[in-house]
Amino acid sequence: MKTGIRWVAAMWVFLAWSLAAQVPEALRLPAGGRRIRYGKTELEFRPCGRGLALRTLAFDGIELLAERDMLWTAEFRDREGRRFMLTSLEAVPQFHLDRRHVDMTWRVAVPGRAAAPVVRVDVDFGAPGRTEWRIAFADVPADLALYRYTFPCCAIRVPESESCAWVEPCDWGTITTNPLQRLPSRSRRYPSSTTTMQFFALERPGGVVYVGCHDRHARRKDFVVHANARHTALAFSVAQTVGLRYGHAYRQEYPFVLRWLSGDWYDAAREYRRWALTAPWTWRGPLAAGHKTPESAWRTPLVLLRLGRETLNPAFVADWAIRTQRWFDVPVILHWYNWHRSYGSDSIDCYPHYFPARPGFREAIGRMEHAGIRVMPYFNTRLWRTDFASWEQQGRFAAVRDPYNRIHREVWMKIPTAVMSPASSVWREVIGGQMEKAIKAGVGGIYMDQLAESVPWPDYAPEHGTVPGDPDAWLRGCRELGERLRREGSTRRPDLILASEGSAEPYISMVDTMLCGNLNAPDSIPLQAAVYHDYVMHFGRYIMAGDLTLPKAVLAKFAQQCIFGGQFGWSRAILDNYLSDDNAEACCLRRLAKLRYEYADLLVRGQFLRPLVFSTPPPDVSLTWFQWNRKTSLTLPMVLTSVWQGPQGRVGVWMVNLGDTTQTLPISLPSGRYPVASNPRGVLHTFDDQGHPRDEELVSRDGVWPVSLPALTPGLFVVDGKTPTWPPPARPPVRSGPEPSKSTKADGPAFQPFKVDMVPESQADSGNFPFCYEGDGFPWESTPAWVGPGSPRQAWTRALTMQSGHLVIDTLAPGVPGGTLLRLPAGPVWDVDRMIGFTLEARLRVTACNDNPRFAFWLQTNTATGLMCLQIFPGKILVPGRKPLVVDMAADFRTLRLVGLPGGKALRLYIDGRVRLDAVPYLGGHPSQAQCAFGAGASAGRFRAEVDYIRLLPWKAVIP
Repeated sequence: MKTGIRWVAAMWVFLAWSLAAQVPEALRLPAGGRRIRYGKTELEFRPCGRGLALRTLAFDGIELLAERDMLWTAEFRDREGRRFMLTSLEAVPQFHLDRRHVDMTWRVAVPGRAAAPVVRVDVDFGAPGRTEWRIAFADVPADLALYRYTFPCCAIRVPESESCAWVEPCDWGTITTNPLQRLPSRSRRYPSSTTTMQFFALERPGGVVYVGCHDRHARRKDFVVHANARHTALAFSVAQTVGLRYGHAYRQEYPFVLRWLSGDWYDAAREYRRWALTAPWTWRGPLAAGHKTPESAWRTPLVLLRLGRETLNPAFVADWAIRTQRWFDVPVILHWYNWHRSYGSDSIDCYPHYFPARPGFREAIGRMEHAGIRVMPYFNTRLWRTDFASWEQQGRFAAVRDPYNRIHREVWMKIPTAVMSPASSVWREVIGGQMEKAIKAGVGGIYMDQLAESVPWPDYAPEHGTVPGDPDAWLRGCRELGERLRREGSTRRPDLILASEGSAEPYISMVDTMLCGNLNAPDSIPLQAAVYHDYVMHFGRYIMAGDLTLPKAVLAKFAQQCIFGGQFGWSRAILDNYLSDDNAEACCLRRLAKLRYEYADLLVRGQFLRPLVFSTPPPDVSLTWFQWNRKTSLTLPMVLTSVWQGPQGRVGVWMVNLGDTTQTLPISLPSGRYPVASNPRGVLHTFDDQGHPRDEELVSRDGVWPVSLPALTPGLFVVDGKTPTWPPPARPPVRSGPEPSKSTKADGPAFQPFKVDMVPESQADSGNFPFCYEGDGFPWESTPAWVGPGSPRQAWTRALTMQSGHLVIDTLAPGVPGGTLLRLPAGPVWDVDRMIGFTLEARLRVTACNDNPRFAFWLQTNTATGLMCLQIFPGKILVPGRKPLVVDMAADFRTLRLVGLPGGKALRLYIDGRVRLDAVPYLGGHPSQAQCAFGAGASAGRFRAEVDYIRLLPWKAVIP
């Protein structure tokens, strides 16, 4: 017997050793390709250019990635500011396999120099279906610095099917079905409300592809995603800047995780949560631990907002808030605008001089706090007015500066401002002092506008005491400000709360509640709740004036927000007439507020559990609501539901019946999916027809509870659960934030702003421009993305054809949509810097056009601060702000070269090698993700054009 036990034990030891000692297997493929195998995971590369391109990654025969040209790109700069772009296609890497790792090493020469930095990519094959990717740069010459890099550049395979859905952490979270056709074109900058967390997911038949950056420092990242229907894939890449340190190596300390999971978006969220709860921003622990948010705040179900000229009178604000609070009959928080000093407008015009407050400010605070209303005034944590005398005296010394020593300026509601650097002690002292004055006046909270809404800007001002461009400096400064407010404010107001606009994760340890709901997306999902709800509160949803005229719009927005776990009531529209005892929808919201207040512990401090699956789901209801000034149609379940587990273990199903009739739900909570006790008792907390609270014990039938909800009524169904577990805090409560950066001071020669060579280079031939569109044989990195009505495939066949090797764009044909703009997608090689200069060349002709005088063939290039645009007609070219340029564009192909002159001053237009327009101005506006676009930008302009090629040199100005 003992011998048998020893034999089994030995076998287990041998098996464990065998698995631990497993080494990836490398296979050579024809033409120099490589295939790497590790267990059921395969990684394959194919020859491309002078290097190898990532062809696919597959797990157990399931292809997760499609073919993509470049794996990484890197931009180096010298002390003069010249750009040097290196890519993984410029050399064949050396492969080294060790245990569960494969290392790929490139030595890539810098153009025009003997220097050859070493780039190393490490792929770690961990658990089945999981890979971790890291990149490092070594042997960097002393006069060069890594400025930014993009890694990884991959293509997530997407079957063209309605069963596929793209999940992203925008606002509450969004899900886009059939993303090849419907993927929204928008900025995805982290950390901000456009990208609140560092992971994305693709739901596919059989499972979900998870991609995420597990970065404890939450460095700024630009996630670039665009659909490529021809390759049935989503091009995905992660771009980020690094601190500017000449001659220094750089290693990406965090892993990029790519894995295959069974399940759906909720499983992807839980995968991210397992890592996120070890990150520094969760160091205070969950709300149930009591180390941050006071009970008086998390029990409060409503946050109120009132805008308009009447709010310039603090007495009016107090009267209105008290009247509204009495109607709901629960504690509320007032988010108060227009309390501060005014410089003549009805808007926020005082950045950052909020005091003296309006007359009656202190008295209004006292009245509201006495009535059970916590007052939370507005402050902006980013902006300083540049037309104030204090700007020259103080503000400009605290402003964010780019590598060219330029200040980042913004205009908000016609107010000229500049963005302040949180790394500057001057700024923290100024804005912190203003907030402390409000706390001394008796407020119970501080709202910090734009804090988590807006993306951090790399700061290159040497006087701020950090490495120029240090990606950690912004968040370190913000956290120092937050800790100061908690430390100083708690001595006067122990239950003080801090709030932010936006819901980006690295601010969680700093604030108690986050404004989350700017998007009002019809495809919203509670992604935030699935990851972080028990660690931070959320509030806010844009209710517009138009919503008041639409059936169920206000109720649906607020009810969904509460079901997601948020505080509701925040509205741009005036709800006075809506909040009436005669309005059944408003009464439903009042009952919902009371239910949330009574059972706040279960909802607010609870964990968000997997959404319910019904054997007989409730019917759907079709709705219309407003996203700002635009109506949006959507479909929601008649009964909104979510499932939570409270700190004491109880499991609760929150419900709101949006319908006008009683709805009965068959609720099943199988123990394999939910932490319920054996033979649990179920109690329904709801309201009767008169609005009085009612508790009813329900009996399950074969594990199913039939729960009936009257029309326009909320409910909470509670069952006994198991004891919940939370992981220990990422840091003990005695610590005050995340670990410091390893590089907090610049070393070596003092950083000076980049100089720019003002002399464009001469080059007649553009054939060696690195990136071009020619015919229909595009490489991945230059494939135009379709923008306009109809799907890409429909548009290609209806408006775009190939004739004699030329792309023909014809929007004059009947039934063809006019908007046929083609965008060369933003990404690792299309980035244009107007200070350095760039060159765009197109060989084309425009043979016909309708009679619209403003729009024809459209050619544009975007930069970070503006764009240029040409409108090309058969007989003329229009440039904004200039007289029409008479030129025959129909008789034959003409070569147009548009040169962005270094220094960002203007552009120069050459036609067939001759300069025709000098000092062409840039247009203002906020650039989209595309850096180069062509086609028809407006349906009013119809034309027929033939394009031979489009070529772009994004980091050099070249004249013919």
